[in-house]
Amino acid sequence: MVTGPIYVDGAQPGDALKIAVLSMLPRVPYGVVSSRHGKGALARTPSDGAPDGITLDEVMPPVATDGRSTGDPTRYGNVSVFTPVRRGRKGVPSGVMKRGGSGSVTFPLRPFMGIMGVAFTSASGLTDPLLNSIPPTLGGGNIDINLLGVGATFYLPVFTEGTLFYTGDPHHAMGNGEVALTAMEGSLRATFRLTVCKPGSGDAPSVAFHYPFAETPEAWVPIGLSDPDGSGAAR
Repeated sequence: MVTGPIYVDGAQPGDALKIAVLSMLPRVPYGVVSSRHGKGALARTPSDGAPDGITLDEVMPPVATDGRSTGDPTRYGNVSVFTPVRRGRKGVPSGVMKRGGSGSVTFPLRPFMGIMGVAFTSASGLTDPLLNSIPPTLGGGNIDINLLGVGATFYLPVFTEGTLFYTGDPHHAMGNGEVALTAMEGSLRATFRLTVCKPGSGDAPSVAFHYPFAETPEAWVPIGLSDPDGSGAAR
């Protein structure tokens, strides 16, 4: 789900929006982890070949048995597991997944929003491919950076009056990427502080006026985009 757009008073094109992440509160005591076989990092390419470095025999499940030819999504090799949230060591909220017969794997929750973005393009209508919320762009969006939890700051250039901030795709926990297209995802109640930064004010890094950028108490987070204008969504 995506919430927005939120109009930010005083924001004008050429400014930067400073998004301070103040809190992330799980709304339900569970999330969902999905493994989408044959998709994500190990998917077939658009030409039905294999990704660089592996063969079709290594795409899971085998191409001849992945069920997509049936037209029935429940037979496509997707496995989704409801993952309860419990108090782990030292009271840290943790996700718990069953492993084997009676074993389990426990991992700490580090909540963040996968989507934080602003309006960045003119569209011909409500169904224009450039409005796709899937590809991250210069306006942020589906950025999926697990460092952007509580205490982090995310900067985005402003492209339109009011900047029209939106957010969604809540994650309870994620590694360094979504290899199978999801993380542990579930409902969150998020609180942000939105601040308009004017050029020359020194309130934001210079890169933030032209390109997404983030920082945490420990690190600067430079961001690389393979499709910065989102035009690939139209192909």
